[in-house]
Amino acid sequence: MNGRDDDPLLEKLRGLPAPSLAPARRGKTLDAAEAALEGKRRAGLRWPELALASVLALAGALYTVESFARIGHIYGRAAVASADGSQ
Repeated sequence: MNGRDDDPLLEKLRGLPAPSLAPARRGKTLDAAEAALEGKRRAGLRWPELALASVLALAGALYTVESFARIGHIYGRAAVASADGSQ
């Protein structure tokens, strides 16, 4: 962040031992995580996720429509002005 390579706190953190789980505990944790994930997959799409997706899709559609309207307004007016010979 500050561009220094001799950060003493970072060196202390690098010196800490890496955490490790016992193989039996690691297996139980993995099984529990997979069971929870499988339960979420069967639950289907929840309404907050659907609401967020709908709001984002609507915002994108409105942005697209407004962009095309503004582009048409800008270039439409320029085309009319050049056809008339006035600016």
